[in-house]
This record gives sequence, structure tokens and C-alpha cells, in this order.
Amino acid sequence: CVFLLDALNCHAIWKTVPLLGKKIVLFVLFQSLKNDESVAKKEVQRILELSHKQRDEMKSLQAALQKQLDEANERAEKQQATIKFLKVEMEKKTKIIKDLQQEVL
Repeated sequence: CVFLLDALNCHAIWKTVPLLGKKIVLFVLFQSLKNDESVAKKEVQRILELSHKQRDEMKSLQAALQKQLDEANERAEKQQATIKFLKVEMEKKTKIIKDLQQEVL
């Protein structure tokens, strides 16, 4: 309702404004639109710059995480190799103990 009343008031005022006044109002509105467009362009540029910065930061973060993952995988492989070695050594020693026990009996 308020918008409609404002529109009606604007229309009524517009009818009473002389031609020169109308030109001035249109010029001011046009300048305002140009300024809004300029501000919008600057905002879009700023958003694009932030987007590029975030993308670069994400790539950097992804590389760091991949490096950590690779290092963790390498440590896990070494630990598995150690476990396998220790298991084989334990089986050998267990066999030696069993053989010695059978010799004693």
C-alpha cells in the first residue's frame, strides 16, 4: 500500500513538475543509475578477486593435505613392513624353540 501511495504521489508530482524539472530529475536518476552500475561493477570485481584468492588458498590447502596423506601412507607402509618382519622373526624363533623342546624330549 505504501509503495502504491508513493507511486501515486510521484505520478501526481511528476504531472506538476515543469519540463526543465523533469529533465533534471531524469538526469539525476540517470547519474544515480550510472553510479549504482559503477558500484556494482566494483563489487563484482571484488567478489571475483576474493573468489580467485579462495581458489588459490584451496589449491594450496589441497596440496598440503595431499602431502600429509602421502607421508602418512609412507609411514603406514613402513610400519606394516616392520610388523611383517617381526612376525616372521617371531615365527622363526617359535620354530627354533619347538625344535629344541623336541630334542630335549
